[in-house]
Amino acid sequence: MTLDEVRNTSSPRNGIHAWTSKGIVGRGVLIDYVSYKQERNESFEPWSFEQIPVSTVKDIARQHNIKFETGDILFLRTGFIKAYESRSQQQLEEIMGASEYHYPGLAGSVESLEWLWDTHFAAVASDSPGFEAWSAGLGESKEQFRMHETILSGFGLPIGELFDLEDLAAQCKKHNRWEFFITSEPLNLVGGVGSPPNAIAIF
Repeated sequence: MTLDEVRNTSSPRNGIHAWTSKGIVGRGVLIDYVSYKQERNESFEPWSFEQIPVSTVKDIARQHNIKFETGDILFLRTGFIKAYESRSQQQLEEIMGASEYHYPGLAGSVESLEWLWDTHFAAVASDSPGFEAWSAGLGESKEQFRMHETILSGFGLPIGELFDLEDLAAQCKKHNRWEFFITSEPLNLVGGVGSPPNAIAIF
């Protein structure tokens, strides 16, 4: 799809509508990084450039007896949404208007890409603005490895962003189960590059 096609939504190729006819349905798994840090009494700022390595994701999965399966939909809770909602309007304007803007997520690396590919996820999502950790202050540098385009266009793997995972995390803790049925019905927008998820988790 060319940039012009994206802008005028004239192409029926590769748009968000491709996921509308059948929706996105499967087994969801939650990796709760916020609780992981709290249980270790480790400080964590949800608006920082915190790169979560694959080894930590695997460690959290082992603790919660999560065994990843082909077709799983991965959710990564970083606490970004909760932190966002706790700020005043003035604080939000100052933070988001700054030249250096940060958020946590999966560490950007070849290792992360290989793990995502080998695990055969059907989709990935997080509560931060991007699934991978990012810092506007670093830009394109050796400290920052960009995965977004590879995940989307290279893998054909949908990415969900800014999901509110707070109630979901509470339910997972309540049931002591971090696996659930998830259904998502994107908008039927031909040529669209994004959509509200219209997602429901069912235990």
